[in-house]
Amino acid sequence: MTMSRTMHGWHSVPACLQKIAGGIASIVAGVGLCAASALAADASWISTVAVDGTPGARCRTTDLPRYRIEIRDRRFTATPDGGPWLGPLSFDLSRLKADGSGRVQLTRPDGVLWSFDFARGDGPRLLYVTSNNMECRYVWEPLK
Repeated sequence: MTMSRTMHGWHSVPACLQKIAGGIASIVAGVGLCAASALAADASWISTVAVDGTPGARCRTTDLPRYRIEIRDRRFTATPDGGPWLGPLSFDLSRLKADGSGRVQLTRPDGVLWSFDFARGDGPRLLYVTSNNMECRYVWEPLK
């Protein structure tokens, strides 16, 4: 996997996509193989948390924890390293697209809807987190 920085942050490209070369037939076959590997890949990393853009009035901007991220058997687990902000999280990733990107939404017991938008990739990658009770968006970026 390769991490590359763009104007939108860090993105990972599955290793299998990097190896695809040749005509259309090999690209189609390679993307099909990558679809299975992007969802099935196990990975772990540490993510920093920051406000993406200008923070709104109800955005937490200080003492944001890092999260230990693990993806195992298509299950995402995030454990705060320090004080819990969003608490430990665990949810299924089977609804992500074949390239590893997509949105997962969770409704917490207090009725707040949280959205987790995954950048494409099969390992450490950007994750954008929002909820329906605040006007800010947080970016979880893999720690280098």
